[in-house]
Amino acid sequence: CVCAEMANRLLQRGVSDPHKCYVSHDIDSSLPSLLTEAMKLLEARFMNLDQDMADTLTFSELSNELSLVGFTDEEKLGDLFRRVDTDKSGTLNFSEFLSLLYLWHNVANGDYSAFFKHPSNAKIVAEAFASMEAQMTKYDVDKSRRLDLNELHAFFQDQWPEATAQGSGILENVLPLFTKAGRDLSFPGFMLLLYTVSCRMPGSNLNGKYAPQPRRVSTASGVGPDSQFWRELVDAFAVLQTDF
Repeated sequence: CVCAEMANRLLQRGVSDPHKCYVSHDIDSSLPSLLTEAMKLLEARFMNLDQDMADTLTFSELSNELSLVGFTDEEKLGDLFRRVDTDKSGTLNFSEFLSLLYLWHNVANGDYSAFFKHPSNAKIVAEAFASMEAQMTKYDVDKSRRLDLNELHAFFQDQWPEATAQGSGILENVLPLFTKAGRDLSFPGFMLLLYTVSCRMPGSNLNGKYAPQPRRVSTASGVGPDSQFWRELVDAFAVLQTDF
């Protein structure tokens, strides 16, 4: 039975009832609360759109879903898809999906109902993208359209102190994935960084499968931070330095 097979696939993704829509919870006024709830919605939506469970989205998966809610401008969607497909793979990973959703407000005048049926979900996501853009602008002191390590530390100390708390290990373990070799973060990289930090926070109920997860290795084995393996890992995330 096709329905049973689909339900089983959804259960594997952690969706207990494919007919129910997750509705965002009440959140406080803090930026971490807003971003964590929005990232949960975005992660769940990506999983739902990923029909073949390949951890990437094809153009067909995206256009077929949007056509169900009345969006049929495939030319406009195709232009946007190609713009955010920075690695030119023909599919979108989660980071590229975040970029597409960020740019969606220009396509739909800030209306995210094509992706999130419940009004409160659409509102949370719209507010989160606006807030991330504002924070990027605020802490980009040198107006380079990128955040260097000092600017990132200033952001987290001011806006997300829990991530910098001594002994938490959250920021000190996450930042090297994004800023190794002196690379500064573009806005797509900043969004993925915020998703990754959201996943690492105590009590987080995000799945976290799209967050960078470096293999823990010993420097004594010749495969540590100064090794060829680590340099290749850093290069793999070089796409995060690219603006769409």
